[in-house]
Amino acid sequence: MEYSKIFESKYFSTAIDYRLNAKLNEFLLRADMQEELIFALWTPSNGDLRYTALINEIIFPETGDRNIHGNASYEYKYLLKVCRLALKSGKGIAMLHSHLGPGWQGLSSVDIDTEEKTFVNSYTTTNYPFVGMTIATDGYWSSRIWYYNEKNRITRKWAN
Repeated sequence: MEYSKIFESKYFSTAIDYRLNAKLNEFLLRADMQEELIFALWTPSNGDLRYTALINEIIFPETGDRNIHGNASYEYKYLLKVCRLALKSGKGIAMLHSHLGPGWQGLSSVDIDTEEKTFVNSYTTTNYPFVGMTIATDGYWSSRIWYYNEKNRITRKWAN
């Protein structure tokens, strides 16, 4: 699918069922005030004016899948496990992580590098764009979608 044409002409959004959102809040917003991360799977909803990533399956990390060190990072084996599950189910991959402040959250240079690297593995496996999401301490989500543009360059579009 030619995603650059879709994202030039449509809004992008994400949606999470309230029960799944409660589980994500509980997992990602740590009491020790360290960042956390988790992968999820999503399916597309492609309307006339909007393309929505419907987050519908959480892939909880197992021991050794990620590192918590103030920030959070994942081990490649965790991503490979998620890629296999996404391929088997025909879904896209999303990575959700927490930031330590309220409101809308931008991306640090480390976040950008991590999401670009993850996009390449995700897209190669699923043929879907990659969704990155950040949750703030007040539960506010910011999200973006990563895809190849018409010049075959990695591009991100923020959700509205």
